[in-house]
Amino acid sequence: MYVTVVLDWMFLIWGIKEIFTNTYGYMYSIGVFIVIGTLQSSSINISHEIFHKPKTWEKIIGTLNLSKNLYMHFLIEHLEGHHKNVCTPEDPASSKLNQSVYHFIPRSIIGGYLSAWKIENKKCLEVYKTVFTPYNRMFYFSASNVLTPLIVFVYYGWKVTFVFVLLALMSVVYLEVINYFEHYGLSRKKLENGVYENVDIRHSWNAPHRLSNYMLFKLQRHSDHHENSLKPYQSLCSYEESPTLPNGYSMCLLLAIFPQLWFSIMNPLVEVYNNGQKISEKMKEEIQDRILRIIYNVNIVAFLMIIIQYLQF
Repeated sequence: MYVTVVLDWMFLIWGIKEIFTNTYGYMYSIGVFIVIGTLQSSSINISHEIFHKPKTWEKIIGTLNLSKNLYMHFLIEHLEGHHKNVCTPEDPASSKLNQSVYHFIPRSIIGGYLSAWKIENKKCLEVYKTVFTPYNRMFYFSASNVLTPLIVFVYYGWKVTFVFVLLALMSVVYLEVINYFEHYGLSRKKLENGVYENVDIRHSWNAPHRLSNYMLFKLQRHSDHHENSLKPYQSLCSYEESPTLPNGYSMCLLLAIFPQLWFSIMNPLVEVYNNGQKISEKMKEEIQDRILRIIYNVNIVAFLMIIIQYLQF
């Protein structure tokens, strides 16, 4: 992971330079932009894994790595907000049943930032009796969102700064799309004493697909991560009792883009898992058949687009 952090910064710098200096045209530049943005979102996942570790120096590395995503407050909100409030109305990063990804993303971004301020202010008031203290990390994290692009602007100009900010925004949107389906529709019951039941492996969606798990440092074994947040990624487990997504994160991202399609596949699964039941083999087969048909149709459209481009050429 630490090697990946270094390589990620190197590739970000190379990629931005490549966008402006290549001789292959706009389509190549757009392709480089999309690849970098995708990897930057994966970099947030790496930061997430590192700042979950107990040592201070690891938390510092994980947090500093978020500076290029302009999302350093994610440290506070995720560790002290999301893990505590997951699958409750208090958590902006837990999507509700029938909530589209387009409604969820701004809610999660804005709500997460405000929640981080609320958490940090409360801690500072308890310890230092004021929020205006040099120990309030949100002042530094918020300033970084302005100073980092400003430094890029001073040295490289507005064009590079514009691309840098767009890449940061793209990485954050990717992150929030993943947040969207990690807990979609799942809920924790409120007990008679007004406290929510403990978080366990029933409150996150898993995806046991190997290739995407390797690429995402086993983020898809999300149920175990929420029940055992200090557990290293390489030892996270999959459980049959955990809610299981119909496919890996990549396919779920494509499904989430089309809300009605997403609802039609996911809502029946949510109902079953929230009722403490198991998915029947018949339902599994029906969902897999639908997903395979979607994949075939997408491939046909892509093939036709290639043929049209070739004929035009």
